[in-house]
Amino acid sequence: MARTAPETDIAVPIHPVYPICRLPAIKRASPWFLASALLLAGCNPAQPVSGSIEQLMKESGGKSIDLARAVPGEWDRVCILGPYSDNRAARNILGFDWDVKAASNIGSNDGITLLVFVQGKRVLQHAEHQRSRGDFSSAGGQCYPRQVAQFVRKPDQPDNWPFLINKPSE
Repeated sequence: MARTAPETDIAVPIHPVYPICRLPAIKRASPWFLASALLLAGCNPAQPVSGSIEQLMKESGGKSIDLARAVPGEWDRVCILGPYSDNRAARNILGFDWDVKAASNIGSNDGITLLVFVQGKRVLQHAEHQRSRGDFSSAGGQCYPRQVAQFVRKPDQPDNWPFLINKPSE
């Protein structure tokens, strides 16, 4: 049974435990507005970084990635935050306050790892990288200087999941 509401609201079914929620209805939105909103929703400044990482992974046969080659810029270290990281975890890993909650969905998404490219105590850029395209979560919880930001596929792992670890020193 649905309760009718004023024409500016969407009727939400009545439930004995949950209160009624009223959501504003979109009336005759312009097709141009909807198309623009959909295009902008797909824009993510982290996509070029993630795409570059994925490309270099493919070039290596899925075996390794050198983040200094994949991510240009003046960053001096990359910090890796694993799934469900919050602002406290970011502060502990980065060594300074950074609002990861406002910058990323890492706090609620276990399908990504957050790569944070830092110079001194400033975040230059960050990328939400899909774990299925190179899973940095095993290397998470710390920072790596640019010169050693090289990762290899973790040995003895299933071929269908690209777990990455920091490349051992030679």
